[in-house]
Amino acid sequence: MTNHQKRLAVPDTWPVERKTEMFTVKADAGPHGDAGVPLLILLRDVLGYVDSRKEARYALEQDAIVINGSIVTDEERPVGMFDIMAFREREESYRVFPDEGGRLSLTPIDDDAAGSKLGKIINKQNVPGGDLQLTLHDGQTLLVEDASAHSVGDSLVVGNEDDEIVAHFEYEEGALATAVDGQHAGQIGSIDEIQVTASSSSNNVLLSDYADGERFETIEEYIVVIDENFIDDDAGDGDSDTRDRDGDGGSTMSSESEGFHEMRRPRIEKTVVHMGVGQGGRDLGQGEEILTDVTGQQPVRTVATMTEPAFGIREGDPIGAKVTLRHEDARAFLETALATVDLSRSQFDDTGNFSFGVEDHTDFPSQEYDPTTGIYGLDVTVNLVRPGYRVAKRDRASRSIPTNHRLSVGDAVAFVESTFDVEVTA
Repeated sequence: MTNHQKRLAVPDTWPVERKTEMFTVKADAGPHGDAGVPLLILLRDVLGYVDSRKEARYALEQDAIVINGSIVTDEERPVGMFDIMAFREREESYRVFPDEGGRLSLTPIDDDAAGSKLGKIINKQNVPGGDLQLTLHDGQTLLVEDASAHSVGDSLVVGNEDDEIVAHFEYEEGALATAVDGQHAGQIGSIDEIQVTASSSSNNVLLSDYADGERFETIEEYIVVIDENFIDDDAGDGDSDTRDRDGDGGSTMSSESEGFHEMRRPRIEKTVVHMGVGQGGRDLGQGEEILTDVTGQQPVRTVATMTEPAFGIREGDPIGAKVTLRHEDARAFLETALATVDLSRSQFDDTGNFSFGVEDHTDFPSQEYDPTTGIYGLDVTVNLVRPGYRVAKRDRASRSIPTNHRLSVGDAVAFVESTFDVEVTA
């Protein structure tokens, strides 16, 4: 049996891009059936905590990852809806929750919420001994004594350590619920009406959206009953599943790109800060000192690529200096630099990159005017990318990025405005 499958054939719930690669990892047998996502995909492609299967196996060998209270050792173990993932060394916990479109995403939660998980009752039956066995959506089974207290469609909160039922939410009109599939996946609302059909078709459910009160309709099998505490964990301020993967392996929580799916979320690839002195004969050494103070990194000199007699420049003459910033260094610099300038949409190119100039280096808080130094200006170029952009640059099996996955001006503007709290004018 192979341990991979074609990306085009994976379930819609998997948070993977289908056209950037041909194959992806295949989930082992386990909870959630075909809807379960291999743990490796979440670690490597969503969180960015590992770069390869080998690194994932090493992390699992250290007993560093816990799912629903149990240590996991298999990188192909399926993870699905409402599972709880905990990282011991990082002291982080996440709940797997469907976002808009039904794709599974990770929502950060606190330690109290990580102690139990939600499950929907999809079947119940009597077993020898007189007990009633309940089957949850992920395949977990529970034995209860009172058969009349639980119905198919109800939801249970089950402790991860002892499998004890912590809470019970009945599926009924007035209950709070979320849609986990269909066009309304990820929406939370109050059940207004359950329309029972006379045929074998699924019952219809009418809900009022929790956020704006707008009514929407879906089928019964897509509904999972929750409570307000669940909303506090998953829909509270600052708890949405927004991450900035500004490194090849790191991931930090932020509200910077709210509204983007994980695999479409822009990130800063690099920021280049350049200072030119040209023919003026200005002291390039002073300019380099300013660049070092402003960026925190040692600049490299740029040289002329051709001779320009009109400007008194020969090929190979040093005419400027530049610094390339990445990850948190790029973010920290842009937070300061963007506060000193006004951005417009015309400064963004068709692929989402943008440039701007700082006319006076003393606009930076760390700089003061010195008559002996004068005024230096800076040119800043920012390169924005989406996950998967390296497919077009790799040496082997390179491919062009699909048009619908390339950054547009609108996406880049929305990213910059939400990340750095600035306004981009028309």
